[in-house]
Order: sequence, then C-alpha cells, then structure tokens
Amino acid sequence: MLHIDDISDKNAGVYALYIPSTATSELVEVILYSAVEADKKYYTVSEGGNVTITVKVNVEPDPPADKITWRKLPGKQLKGDKYLLSEDKKSLEIKGVTASEAGTYRIQVKFEVAGKEVYKTHGRYCTDRG
Repeated sequence: MLHIDDISDKNAGVYALYIPSTATSELVEVILYSAVEADKKYYTVSEGGNVTITVKVNVEPDPPADKITWRKLPGKQLKGDKYLLSEDKKSLEIKGVTASEAGTYRIQVKFEVAGKEVYKTHGRYCTDRG
C-alpha cells in the first residue's frame, strides 16, 4: 500500500512497487492537478476595454457558488458595476478597465476532501495597456 500524507505537487511522479514474497514489481503513477486552473496567467486590455478572467475548478462535486470568492490583492473586495461575476462565480468580468484595475486578482475555492475543509487559491494578473 502506498500512503502519502498531505499530498502536494512535489509528490507527483512514478513510484516503483516491489513485493518481495512474489518477486513482483509494478509501477504506480501519481498524477496531481491543480484544484483551480486558468488558461492564461496574464491578461492585457486597452484602457476602457473589458476583460474576462475565467478559471476551471477541478473539484468533484462542483463547489457551490457561495464557496467561491474573488479579490483583488492585497485583499480588496470587488464591489460596484465594474465587476461582474458569472452565476457559478468561475468568471470575473472587469468593465471599463483603467490603470487602477491593474493588479492581481485571486479566486479562492472552499471544498471538502475526506471530511476536511480545504481552501485553494489561484491568482491572475491583469494589466492596462493604456
């Protein structure tokens, strides 16, 4: 039996399993994926334009929207008509971008693994081409 506590990206890879009593060996591949992924790391938009940041949440079952939050770092809540979240909160649209919207936007997803609550975050950087 292979048991890895607090599994993380550093544990990904191929493990050799050898059973001495049978002289049998097998290879076991451990594949890890990010709980939250985005296609792009950086988004660039002209001043006055709109930008949409979309992420994929790789969690089963899909977390409800109330378990997903977005912030502009270092911790600013996104309020007002400039910010539009999709119904499932996996997309953030920023309307009428100005230099003050440039920065890193972070999504945080809460979900359970083996009965324990887990928080995963993912940051995307938005710049103004102004």
